[in-house]
Amino acid sequence: MSQYLFLFSVTPVQSFIVQARKTHDLYSGSSFLSSLCRAAIEEASRAGADIVFPYWNKSGKDDSIPNRFIAKIEKEENELKDFAQKVEQAAKAKFNDTAKKILAKLKLNETEAFKQQLSDYFKFYWVFHPIGSDDYQKAYNEIEAQNGAVKNIRSFKQTNETGRKCSICGERNVLFVLSGEKQKFQLKPNWNLMSDAEKQAIKAYNDSLIDVSITPIFLQKNEGLCALCFCKRFYRHEESFPSTAKIALFEVISKLHKENPILIKSYKNLFSHGDLFNEQLFNEENLTEDYFQENGLERLIDSLPVIQEKQKELKRYVRENLNFDLTKYYAVLVFDGDSMGEWLSGIRIKESVPLENFHQELSEKLSEFSKFAREYLDEEPRGKTVYTGGDDFLGFVNLRYLFTVLAELRLQFKKIVSDPLNNYFGDPNDELSFSAGITIAHYKSPLSTALQWARKAEKDAKNFRSEKNAFAISVLKRSGEITQVICQWNSDTFNSIQLMEELAGKIAVGELSNTFIKYINMELKPLSLPSKIAEIEIKRLLLRSFIKKSQETEAEFKERKINEGEKLVEQLANLYVDNKKQFFSFLNVIDFCARNVMGYYADEN
Repeated sequence: MSQYLFLFSVTPVQSFIVQARKTHDLYSGSSFLSSLCRAAIEEASRAGADIVFPYWNKSGKDDSIPNRFIAKIEKEENELKDFAQKVEQAAKAKFNDTAKKILAKLKLNETEAFKQQLSDYFKFYWVFHPIGSDDYQKAYNEIEAQNGAVKNIRSFKQTNETGRKCSICGERNVLFVLSGEKQKFQLKPNWNLMSDAEKQAIKAYNDSLIDVSITPIFLQKNEGLCALCFCKRFYRHEESFPSTAKIALFEVISKLHKENPILIKSYKNLFSHGDLFNEQLFNEENLTEDYFQENGLERLIDSLPVIQEKQKELKRYVRENLNFDLTKYYAVLVFDGDSMGEWLSGIRIKESVPLENFHQELSEKLSEFSKFAREYLDEEPRGKTVYTGGDDFLGFVNLRYLFTVLAELRLQFKKIVSDPLNNYFGDPNDELSFSAGITIAHYKSPLSTALQWARKAEKDAKNFRSEKNAFAISVLKRSGEITQVICQWNSDTFNSIQLMEELAGKIAVGELSNTFIKYINMELKPLSLPSKIAEIEIKRLLLRSFIKKSQETEAEFKERKINEGEKLVEQLANLYVDNKKQFFSFLNVIDFCARNVMGYYADEN
C-alpha cells in the first residue's frame, strides 16, 4: 500500500454563482456549490483520506467550502480509480438529490427536459500523485501541474434547444414560469414556414413549460427560469437573504427600529400587515401603479395615495430626526489572497520547513479568519456575507460601515493568518495579504453589473503594483458616471483606509465641509504642481473647510483644527506625492460615500 496526494475540484464556479438577478440567487448558488464540495470531502474522509486543504473539522452547514480540496490517502494503485469515482459520485448524488427535493417541496414533477438541463453541467476533475519519503512538496507541485493539464482537455456536449432563454443565465431554455404566465413564454411562429421537425421541437418546448404556484417574491411576472437557475433560486428559499435595497438601508432601518418603531411598523402594515412588503417600498420611485402590478401588489393600488403620504412622513422623520436619508447605495466586496500559488508551492517559505506542515497550519488559520469574517460582517447593520472560504470572500456591505469593515478585515487577516505563520516565511519582513475589489452601486443597478465591476476592481488592485496588497473601489453612479480609485492598504506615511474613514466620517457628521474636495479638483487637477506647493494649497483649503461644533468655544475649535488638520494635511500631501493619478479619485470617492451615508443624498447621482 502506497501513499498518494489526491486533488479533487468542481467546475464551473464563477459562472454558476455570479449568474444572478437577486442577492438570494447569489447566496443560494454559493451555498449549493459548497454543499456538493462538502459531500465530496465527507465521502473522501469516510474512505480514510486525510484532508490537508481546506481545514476540515466537519463544519456546520453555513460554512463555505472551496470548490477543491487536497487530501492524503493510502491505497493500492488499483484502488485509486474506484476511490475517486466514489468521491465524484457523492457530489453528483448530492446535486441530483437536492434538485429532486426542491421539486418535491413545490409539488412539481421531474420532467425529461429538467433532467436534461441538469445533466453534465458540473465537471469533476481529480488527480493522484505518489508521495515518496519526505516528498510532499514535489508531489504537491506535480499534482497542481497535472490538474491544470487535465482541465485543459475539455469535452463539449452539443446542445440544440429551441425556446425562450432563461431570465438569469440567458443560456438554457425557460422551463419554469409563474402560474398563469405560460402564454407569455410559449413560441408562436409562422407554422407555414417551418419544417415538421421544427414544429415538433416548438410543440415539445411549449409542452415542457411548468407552472409554479408561488408568491411573486420568489418568481416574478415575466420571469422564466431554466432548471439550473430554478434550483439556485429555490435552494434554501425558505431562508431570507437581504436584497440590495435592504442592505443599502440597513443603518436607517436599525435606527428607525430603535428611535421610532411605531412609525416603521405602521408603514409596513399598510402592505397587508407586512406580508407583501419589501425594502424597495421605502423609496418613492417604487410607489407607482406599474410597480405594484409587476410585483404582485395589484390589490393595494387603491391605497397608493395613503401609502405615498405615509412614505413622505417616514422620509421626513429620517431626515429631521436621524440626519439620514433613505440611502440607495450599497457596496459589494470581494477579496482574494495575494500570490497564493507561490505560498502554497513553498517558494516563499523557508527551505527547512515541511510544506505539508505549512499547508495544514495555513488552512486552519484561513478557516479561523473565515469564521471571524462571516460573524463580523453579518452583525447587522454592517452587511451580509455570501461566501467566505478563508482567503476568498464575497459579501455586501452597508455604505455607512464600508471603510470600517475594510480596515477591520484587513487588520484581522494580518493578526489571524499572517502574523502567526511568520516563523515559516523565508523573508521575515514578508506577509500574507489579500487584495480587494469594491463596487458601490445603486440598488436598482443590475446585480450582475455590480459583481462584474467588483471582480474587475479586485483584478485592478492585484495589478496595481508588483507587491499587490491593495484595494480598488469603483463607484457606479445612477447617472452612468464611474469613478475608480486604487490604493495600497498602507504605506510608510499613511493608511489609505483609515484616512478615507476619517475624512468621510467628518464630512458625514458635519465637522468638515466637502467643499475642499471641490476646490482641490478645480485648482490642482488641471495643473502638475510641485509637491510642496500642492501641500500648501491642500492645507489652506482643508483648514478652511473645518466646521465649528455648536458646543465648542473659538479656542477649542482653533485647537481642533490645528491638531486634526495638520495630521490630515500631512497624509493627503503624502498621498498626492505617492500617486497623483489616484489622488483626486480618492477624494471623490470619499465625498460620494459621505454624501450617501448621512443626509446629503443627491437624487441626480
